[in-house]
Amino acid sequence: MDNNQRLKALAHAMRLDRADIAKACKAGGYDKASRVKSDHWLRGAGKELNKGPAYTPTGYTDYEPMPDLAFDAFCIGVKHILDDAEKADAVEADHDE
Repeated sequence: MDNNQRLKALAHAMRLDRADIAKACKAGGYDKASRVKSDHWLRGAGKELNKGPAYTPTGYTDYEPMPDLAFDAFCIGVKHILDDAEKADAVEADHDE
């Protein structure tokens, strides 16, 4: 399983969109992340790999392997985002009491 497949599984399980993925990567220290990069990372390599060496992907279907550094940053960033959400919920619960 490569980083793109791991990202796709995590994003689906956590219901993250492209903006959330880019935000998590940036929070983890990977500043090159963007919604467009996230879109490329979420694409599967299957179609491109089966078309042969002369195939050149175009438009939004471009596949780009997710670098290890970006995936590590995503994992770190997701933890920061979840910790911040937990703190916000705790503060909100304190105000409700």
